[in-house]
Amino acid sequence: MTVPTFPSTTDPVRLQRVADLLQKYGEIPGRLDMVTMVLPPVA
Repeated sequence: MTVPTFPSTTDPVRLQRVADLLQKYGEIPGRLDMVTMVLPPVA
């Protein structure tokens, strides 16, 4: 059995694509700005 791997970082660009598609197909009423929702990585 192969165990899936997941990224350890959050990419706001990839999340924005999902949010834009949700808006495009009417699943959410307005545009979400994912850059403002993702915290920057801790140094």
